[in-house]
Amino acid sequence: MDPATGIIAVIAEQLGTAIQATAGWSDLVDATIHYNDLPPPASGVDHTKLELVNLRPFALIWTIDEGGFTATRNTTGGMCVDRTGQLLIRIERNVPADTSDADAERQWENIISRIMDNGDPANPGLIQLGGDPRYLPITSITRLESTRSAPEKRTEIGDAQRAFLHVIWASE
Repeated sequence: MDPATGIIAVIAEQLGTAIQATAGWSDLVDATIHYNDLPPPASGVDHTKLELVNLRPFALIWTIDEGGFTATRNTTGGMCVDRTGQLLIRIERNVPADTSDADAERQWENIISRIMDNGDPANPGLIQLGGDPRYLPITSITRLESTRSAPEKRTEIGDAQRAFLHVIWASE
């Protein structure tokens, strides 16, 4: 992948850095972050079950199509620019073997919660890191959806949990 040199790509990578600094990310052992798309399948159009199982856990980050990035000059004749935008994150993990459905769901809720908003400055989530100048200035984060692979799809894609997060950010 080409290096991130444009502001839109740089912002996505700043979100990736922030995710890695959250309290919940460490729960996803050997997790990887991808931008815009997953690595291509070895052959064919779709990933095999084994490829998907081996890719997980991961976060996939992309800028939304409409309203994903706005730059506004805020002074007449000056170079001050306010930037705002929206990104989506898809986080997936394989469901741990020998874990009850209820336990798997509770574990997943806890991981996603610790990634989003841990409520503890010593073990921050994304919303806490949004106030830290070292990270993307996140102003809002919403869990849009959290699902588990349907039983009839597990032979094709594996038994996985996924969550979609909507992140809004604004330069200060």
